[in-house]
Amino acid sequence: MRKDRANDNPESFTASAFYLEQLLPAEQILYRQIAHDLGVHQPESIFSGDTDIKRLSTVARYVTLDNPGIYWSKGDFTVFLQDGMFKVLWDDLCPSRWKKQIDEKIFRTVENLGLNRFSSLMDKVLYLQEWFLSNVKYDQGTDKYQQQIVQTIFPVFTEGKGVCLGIAKAAKLMLDLSGNRSVIVLGRLFQDKTYEHAWNLIWTGNRFLHADFTVAYPVFEPLWHSCYPGREQSCLLVTREKIACSHNILPGMTYPDILTE
Repeated sequence: MRKDRANDNPESFTASAFYLEQLLPAEQILYRQIAHDLGVHQPESIFSGDTDIKRLSTVARYVTLDNPGIYWSKGDFTVFLQDGMFKVLWDDLCPSRWKKQIDEKIFRTVENLGLNRFSSLMDKVLYLQEWFLSNVKYDQGTDKYQQQIVQTIFPVFTEGKGVCLGIAKAAKLMLDLSGNRSVIVLGRLFQDKTYEHAWNLIWTGNRFLHADFTVAYPVFEPLWHSCYPGREQSCLLVTREKIACSHNILPGMTYPDILTE
């Protein structure tokens, strides 16, 4: 399903299209239609009756990983067969009537952060880490709706809560807008390799380094220290080798951190 990108130059990995570039041409067509329809908050899409629905679901998730500004959906949908075509109804986590107000709140928050004032990427990343810890509570939600929205940037900016994926998406949005290309990484956390997790890769100017803004939350402290006694509970701008001590990257993706200039 995914193309081998191992020999590509790092510059080919753009800020917003990493997961798109992992797809085959036919899948990229699906991606672009989904990205357009979700991007304009279109409630439904039409696909040919021979579309692979499982693949469609995977591509839709990739769209939301590359484009965290699409916060009203995490790529889930309900599908109906109608006149030989698939009618896809996108799950809508944020009614359209709220969109303008939420857009303004999100981008006002990003603007007020003033990330461009930092001369070094590390200073910017450290400031982001402190902002998340001070303003966003790690909260998985108590019902199905809340468990869905915390995987988007919607509650990070509007309710001050989120989980690793929502926080990684918010970090990507803020970094991209401040001129630092980033990619969301999917994997697992801790030695049992069952704790699903997400974090960021950030382009430093000559290579990509890992940054996990969520692992520093106090909720992870007991398990972190039981699994990694003596290790610092921080993973900001570190290499693949260092983060691999605690994080397991899911197979199948050719993430660009293995590449150098």
